[in-house]
Amino acid sequence: MFSFLFTLGIGMLRTGEHGQPMSLQLVEQWDPVSKQPMFKSGAVRIEKCVQKEEERQTMAVRSVEQKKPDAEISAGDSSKDKKLIRRLELWLGATDQALEMLSDMYVDMIPRLIHDMEIHGGLEVMRRITCEILDQFKPVVKRYHESRQYGRRVAERLRDSIFPAIGESNDPYEALAALQSLDLFLTYVEGHLPALYPASQALWDCDFIDAVKFAQKGIQRQKGWVSQHIKVKSPQTLLVPSAAPEELSGEDSRMAGQIRC
Repeated sequence: MFSFLFTLGIGMLRTGEHGQPMSLQLVEQWDPVSKQPMFKSGAVRIEKCVQKEEERQTMAVRSVEQKKPDAEISAGDSSKDKKLIRRLELWLGATDQALEMLSDMYVDMIPRLIHDMEIHGGLEVMRRITCEILDQFKPVVKRYHESRQYGRRVAERLRDSIFPAIGESNDPYEALAALQSLDLFLTYVEGHLPALYPASQALWDCDFIDAVKFAQKGIQRQKGWVSQHIKVKSPQTLLVPSAAPEELSGEDSRMAGQIRC
């Protein structure tokens, strides 16, 4: 912006070494616009003055406007580079893979506990229930996808940490320990379902809702069976003396010692 600076001869206007009073610089005429006395020619000098410093507010606004396109570009680049993942895929993958591993564990446990026909028959029924739950979840998993690798890795770590490595044996204590481990794994599977139920309702997916309800009912049925058999088997297994297996009576075992028959 430019402004005009009116340099007026106020007081005394120096001409050489002498000055003239203001009254001698005026003429006996009035300016029709300003309604003021008119100055003589040369008494008023108009100079062009360039404003060097801008107002702070104007500079701040201009600075923000210059930075705004850069911010929009950087935000757009970050959103394009970062892949967004819906957490339903992780949770659904963990649930599905836990059910898959539960079915595999039944297949592995059934022949090892063949000596106890009651437990053997119960495991067969629970394996069938687990397979039915998996069949209910297959359409849901196909529709919403799953993180198979993540779910499998978590389920394998849990299985390896809670299940004892036992072979085919008729020791009732090993059967009781296997039931306890099975109850822990069923609790892990059941813990995923309360989160899936409201999520399925939010999606307005009737198949998803029915699958979660069916899974909750089936897992609760299995947990009830396991808990009941732990209560039935524990008094005789824990209180009645029996011959100790070699691995329990060895010097390196924590349960080293002689158990009376």
